[in-house]
Amino acid sequence: MMKKNHSLIRRYGDILDDPVAFEHALARSIDRFVWVHPQRTDIATVRRWLMKSGFAVRDLPWHGQGLRISGPAEGLGRHWAHRAGLFQIQEAGSMIPVLVMNPQPGERVLDLCAAPGNKTAQIALALENRGTVVSNDMIGERQRATRMILDRLGLVNVTLTCRDGVNYPRSAGIFDAVLVDAPCTCEATSRRNPDRGLDIAPPYQKKAAKQKLLLRQAIRRCARGGRIVYSTCTYAPEENEAVVDAVMREWPGAVRLLPARVDGLRTAPGLTCWRGRDFHPDLRHSMRIWPHHNDTAGFYVALMEKQAADAPHSAATPRIGPGTPSEGGVGPNRLYPDDPVPAEIRRRFGLAADCYDRLAIIQKNRREISIVAVDHRPPAMGKPAMGMPFVRVGNRYPKLTTAAAMLLGPGATRNRMALSTDQLKAYLARRDFPATAEQLRCNTGGYVIVTYQGFTLGLSCLHTAAGVVESLCPKAMAVDDEYVVL
Repeated sequence: MMKKNHSLIRRYGDILDDPVAFEHALARSIDRFVWVHPQRTDIATVRRWLMKSGFAVRDLPWHGQGLRISGPAEGLGRHWAHRAGLFQIQEAGSMIPVLVMNPQPGERVLDLCAAPGNKTAQIALALENRGTVVSNDMIGERQRATRMILDRLGLVNVTLTCRDGVNYPRSAGIFDAVLVDAPCTCEATSRRNPDRGLDIAPPYQKKAAKQKLLLRQAIRRCARGGRIVYSTCTYAPEENEAVVDAVMREWPGAVRLLPARVDGLRTAPGLTCWRGRDFHPDLRHSMRIWPHHNDTAGFYVALMEKQAADAPHSAATPRIGPGTPSEGGVGPNRLYPDDPVPAEIRRRFGLAADCYDRLAIIQKNRREISIVAVDHRPPAMGKPAMGMPFVRVGNRYPKLTTAAAMLLGPGATRNRMALSTDQLKAYLARRDFPATAEQLRCNTGGYVIVTYQGFTLGLSCLHTAAGVVESLCPKAMAVDDEYVVL
């Protein structure tokens, strides 16, 4: 590992402000980082729970919802609060591109290279779980990880697509902001992945060719006056400044560089030259995050604004908006809250009459109904995966999904069951457990929403005759009871 670190120092020594500090940072193990779900809880609550569990926790000064977990962090992903979707684990450097983009409610945003989905989730919550995020990745298998994050966090304003970002369809429409977190050599992740991106001769130029194509497509898909963020987790100028410079020279006037900044975050300016090659002078506005500046992984982020001088082929691309024919499946396939299935769910759990007002209810197929933000504007391309799985039908009784139970659970006034610590462990281990006398008295038989410390975990089934609660915790969320972190 030390030999590989020396190769990085030799390569980048002339652009480092402090090569010795850089080397020492690479030799240290990296902390873990989380951000708090702002619609479910607050940072003080999560900080208190993590400290109670024995973690050494500090606030991230440049992220209002971020926490640094120093020292041993074993079991962080098995913490009950993580399973309840109260926080998300994400490397700190990886949080920065979305902070730089600063997505706003009402915007339509594309994450062009999204998996495993952390940045998509950041964007969706910045939009307050309304409106439209389109999360794309070329590899469908990788989008399964994105789906799991979205469901656990209760996000209903996202459509998943699986297309090559280089040729992302024009039918997807135009976006107010586009994120290109481009595939790269990943050498700046060496603190957590010692063997990644540190070959003797990484294929910088090979990666750069696709990175340019992705950035060009992002510019095409962006509205005039909209923002494009280009980011990588590599130090290599060939994959960073050189990519942005090449596209700007190819399409002069198509974009302009804006200052990339996050208050409280120490950064270095982007390069304007490298090994005898001059770059666009405005690349000084892009940012480099070196590991020794904030004790994180490395990252590169450039923020661009689409100008009136259009990139090729984007002028004729339709802008998708409410009421347009290309709006997609939300309108034509919408069910209504008085439909038998949504109405039955509402009565079962004592949900307010207006609980679906901000949701469109979509008949996905004969066995599944989904929910999506009512103002969602999906791409007009095939049958994209919109929103969140809501109810599975076809059995005797409609079954609420775990994701929907976690989303709607805080509003439930009936068949809502608070679990003890031992019951929590059994639920997460997918084991049946005995119901208390109070639980039997306060709930009818059948599906119940289960909670712990006031936060919704998911769904179980109460068998009143036997006095037993059947755990319906999904396999993907399950934890052996002896490993649950409290």
